[in-house]
Amino acid sequence: MNIVVQKVTCIVALVCLMAGPSLALHYEIVDLGQLMNYRLAINNQGQVIGFNNGRTVVWDNGRLITIAQGGTYAVGISENGRVAGYRYTGEYDQFGNNLQHAFYWDTAARLVDLGAPGGTESRAYDVNDSGQVVGIVSQWGSHGYEFVSSFVWQDGAWTDLSGLRPSAINNQGQVVGTRDGKAVVWENGVFTEIGQFTPKDINELGQVVGDVQTPVGPHACLWDSGMLTDLGTLGLKASNASGFNDMGQVVGY
Repeated sequence: MNIVVQKVTCIVALVCLMAGPSLALHYEIVDLGQLMNYRLAINNQGQVIGFNNGRTVVWDNGRLITIAQGGTYAVGISENGRVAGYRYTGEYDQFGNNLQHAFYWDTAARLVDLGAPGGTESRAYDVNDSGQVVGIVSQWGSHGYEFVSSFVWQDGAWTDLSGLRPSAINNQGQVVGTRDGKAVVWENGVFTEIGQFTPKDINELGQVVGDVQTPVGPHACLWDSGMLTDLGTLGLKASNASGFNDMGQVVGY
């Protein structure tokens, strides 16, 4: 499967959500240099994952920490520095596609291939401090690679997410994603619908960031206690939120 990745100069928009009758937004722009990824994530330490000069890296206060060399893409980072994503295995299916498997990287620099039970490919999208990884399994079908199942993985044990397309998991084990075209939160087998938008991340407070479609394009948005707030575009035509932490810092583009 070929993945097209667009190279961008990334910024972190630090969105401070102020209490009061109206929502005041204050921004500080931090240039992350030439990070490249289709999806970025940030933790409460301000660490950001991405791709730089053929390496999968963690950006940490201006320093780049290498996770792996080419063919490995990080998409989620926990508060204690655990990373999840997907990697090309070097194994090929009958159609000549280089198969992808979800991976888990821990703070001891151990890279674990999660395999693809029930399918031929898998991807991880996020990981929490307990090493719980969320992702999907897929296999080749009549329309290309097709969804098979979604999962929470921890220490080799798999929990099925009943058709949820997951985006992120927090330290309470709450998983946010889409199901039947709606944004939902999964917790201990129970689904809660939270709106009509594309969720990208969930923090420890249960707040969710994502993208909502507007007449002029996507806008980054925040869901909190039943209220969906448009975060604006920093003066541009569109915006996308990719990651979120407990301090109200949103990373996006």
